Amino acid sequence: MCHRHAHARRARHRHAHWKRHFNQHFNRPPANISEKEDHFEILLFVPGMDKEGLNLQVKNDELFILYKAPKDSWDQDEIVTDFTEEAYTQASFRRSFRLNNKALVEEISATYNDGVLKVILPKNPETNRPVHTITVEG
Repeated sequence: MCHRHAHARRARHRHAHWKRHFNQHFNRPPANISEKEDHFEILLFVPGMDKEGLNLQVKNDELFILYKAPKDSWDQDEIVTDFTEEAYTQASFRRSFRLNNKALVEEISATYNDGVLKVILPKNPETNRPVHTITVEG
């Protein structure tokens, strides 16, 4: 995988280079999605995030949550840390959620508090109708 990349040929970089390619596909912060009476709610768990690097966009009926970490190790040629053991790294991420025309895009709001990004998506009354139960006779 990495033998094709120039950065793999650097002797001092040989042992950490796999982390760049392996982790970039798994950096998806966990999310809880719930449906309330008048809105949907997304809770994204991102402790230590700098709010300035956050970007929320809606394009083609899809919500994109993008984050650019201040010191993103994927952008550096070398991965160097002073940690004896590293269990958590603040890194950039991208999450997307299909809206399926069920949210009022102009009214979406977001707050960040205590490591949790909370996104409120008000329901579109035209596409969110209550369930109608049909009785089977016979």
